Amino acid sequence: MPSLHYPKCRRSLPLLLVLLWTTGAFAQNANQIPKSKLSGKATILAINPQGLIQVKMEDGAKWIVAVPVKQEKNGNYYIDHLKIVVTGSAKPSWLKPGMFVKFTATFDEKGIGQQAINQMQIFIPSKEDPLGAYRAAGGNAGNLFDDEKPAGAKPKPQKATARFDVAGQLRGIRDGVLYVNAGGAALRVPVSEKCTISVAINGFQLCRVGDSVTLDAWYPTPQKALGRAQANRLDIAAAEPFEDKSESKRPVGKDKDKPEEDPGEKKPDEEKPAEKKPAG
Repeated sequence: MPSLHYPKCRRSLPLLLVLLWTTGAFAQNANQIPKSKLSGKATILAINPQGLIQVKMEDGAKWIVAVPVKQEKNGNYYIDHLKIVVTGSAKPSWLKPGMFVKFTATFDEKGIGQQAINQMQIFIPSKEDPLGAYRAAGGNAGNLFDDEKPAGAKPKPQKATARFDVAGQLRGIRDGVLYVNAGGAALRVPVSEKCTISVAINGFQLCRVGDSVTLDAWYPTPQKALGRAQANRLDIAAAEPFEDKSESKRPVGKDKDKPEEDPGEKKPDEEKPAEKKPAG
């Protein structure tokens, strides 16, 4: 999942909704009929990637639920991914460039992490949760990420480090090192192969059979027996960790997902020893 791409279902979704709403489950004028609320926890039994899920409620009842949708100016209905919240955990093999990550780590003035991180969260940034690197509580002071030298300081200063709460976009992974852009700051930090990764993101494409879902939905009151509903919001708890099974046996970031090489990171050509000429 390089950058949380959503399924290409815009053309077929309206047709699915028409089928759902005109087979008796929803009257043609749905806004003019009494509605009942469908809420509670359920387990996902089946998924149609174009916008439908079948669930089994805690009382054993089975429902077909249309995922949250929004209508745009052109009259078409689209899946409203922001109203589908997915939480769970992930293994390091699932990390891909383009994901947004949060973690706390200690960095030097060059933005290089000093220890491997053991905890991380994959999230979706927002106005309330913006990207950037902010000093963690109790972090050291100093001009971190600043190349200025102390005025008149002849002795070589000690290495300055500070602890930061980082929210940034993953640029790449190489040899167990994450390359992250956090609000303009280019950071590098090693990640432990046993890193605990939590997931809190949006998107219908992340739903899986067996996941637990908390429903906020409705259905036409006279047609409850048909077992079809329209969701306002879905809160999904992943039953299993997210992982890239094709990469699960390889070390984190080994020979894959390399970030674009920064011009300043290019290594100079190694000097070749001068050839020895035979004595004349």
